[in-house]
Amino acid sequence: MCKKLTLNVLLVTVILLTSSGRAVNCWWLGTENDGDWFNADNYSNSSVPQTDIGVNWSISGLSYAPINITSGDAVCSSLWSYNESNSHTTMYMSGGTLTGGANPAYILIGSGSPSGNSTFYLSDGDVVWARVIVGHDISTGDGTGILHMTGGTLTTPSLELNKAGAKGIINLYGGTIYVTGSIYMDATHLIDITDGTMILDGMVTGTIQGYIDNSWIVAYGGTDPRAYVDNYFDVGTNKTIVAAAKTDPGKAWNPSHTGDMKPSQKILTWEAGDYTDKHTVYFGTSLSDVNETATPVSFQQDANSFGPVALELGLSYFWRVDEVNLSEPNTWTGDIWSFTIDSYLLVDDMESYDTDANRIFYTWLCGWWDLTSGSLVVEELTDPDKIHSGAKSMEFVYDNTGRGVGVPYFSEAKREYATSQDWSFDGQLKALALWFKGSADNNSLNAQLYIALSDDDSTSVKFHPDANAVKCTDWQQWNIALDDFSSVEQENIRTVYIGFGDRDSHPDPGGKGTVHFDDIIVYPTRCITEQEYDLNADCVVNFQDLAIFADGWLNKEIWY
Repeated sequence: MCKKLTLNVLLVTVILLTSSGRAVNCWWLGTENDGDWFNADNYSNSSVPQTDIGVNWSISGLSYAPINITSGDAVCSSLWSYNESNSHTTMYMSGGTLTGGANPAYILIGSGSPSGNSTFYLSDGDVVWARVIVGHDISTGDGTGILHMTGGTLTTPSLELNKAGAKGIINLYGGTIYVTGSIYMDATHLIDITDGTMILDGMVTGTIQGYIDNSWIVAYGGTDPRAYVDNYFDVGTNKTIVAAAKTDPGKAWNPSHTGDMKPSQKILTWEAGDYTDKHTVYFGTSLSDVNETATPVSFQQDANSFGPVALELGLSYFWRVDEVNLSEPNTWTGDIWSFTIDSYLLVDDMESYDTDANRIFYTWLCGWWDLTSGSLVVEELTDPDKIHSGAKSMEFVYDNTGRGVGVPYFSEAKREYATSQDWSFDGQLKALALWFKGSADNNSLNAQLYIALSDDDSTSVKFHPDANAVKCTDWQQWNIALDDFSSVEQENIRTVYIGFGDRDSHPDPGGKGTVHFDDIIVYPTRCITEQEYDLNADCVVNFQDLAIFADGWLNKEIWY
């Protein structure tokens, strides 16, 4: 007695439909006992596959009936998909057996021209074929073939994911793939393993490890840092076993706060362990706050986040999260993580941009492209005299002459944030600093340098006190108290503007030139200029400095 086989094929086979054009279900009966899918007598009505070489389940441009195989074992000489442009065909198998008969050619999932794709879902049952090809290019197509397994078995002597011009993907989320011969892969194809297993005859761990090293075979989507592909040889069965595994799956992982952190990030987050019901959080400024005898700051909470936490600029912090499973019960003691809050907020040092996909004018929007102002920004990569620090700066070409009809007499570039930025950090950040360098050839007429900040409701502009600053040939540091931007909320900065001229009314034509910008930073209170006799560097010369002087009197190791 055959197992029940349910096989739904959408957009299936080369079928000639009735004149009404309605799709008709085809039910597998297997009455002729010959296993041929193209034998009309094996179906309950006249709308049956019409081919003498196999079953093609994905010709687009027509309306096709689903084939529902409900009894008997399905057999066909070949099974393939072919996609026209942008079509997607889908096949489902949830039980029974599907084989290639006495002379099987292949199962071919996902060939097309162009951009077509096919998916074969296998949740239960047995597929046995002499050759299985996932992803193929018949001519000039780049179609995608996907074998999505959540159960069942696939047995073949030849598993091929290496056809040029196409992409093949196997999602092995359950079930077993048996390769009794060879497996072939290349860089455009992928096997993603979670709960399923792949078993290959003989010792082929070297071949499989090469695929793993090239990221052609991955575990859990390749995005979980705990996950790895376990590839080993079983001497007893003379087989290579390939499966997914995780290191410490019960532990909390992927902490949001490690290493050096920007001011403003006050919510601690992490990814839960695989068996977690609750989270116990430890946090503090020393290791004793997070060791085995420490008291948690939150006991068995539901959320995998904690905060906001009180943080100070320049200080280091330690934290740990223990994961708890209430049904076992079990506790997985977490690793100790640490981070240090930077003593300043870096807005932009211009180092992240390139001349390819991340051009500076994609972030700093200028007027050259949309004619909203007379500005053009590009990357400076070559002249060290035009770079303040690192390897790059922003070259800003301003043109306030009205270079086209309707172009205003000012120049501006703006950086817009997708989410608001906290430039206050609980009042600890106080001043905005910007480095710039001009040229003696610049025309400063109606081209005064300014910086503007916006929140959700208003914009505040600050002009440089020197109207001829654009002519400065040395690097200049412009320091501005955040309180000078009086009409914006420092905790809710949305846009930063750099420009030249009068951005509000811009009534008259002005000059043009080039200025370089670098290192935009928000600082806490600090000394802008070094003061003589300020021995403790607190920006004030007072009795504390005198005490240091007296304590070191005549000490030759201190004074000279």
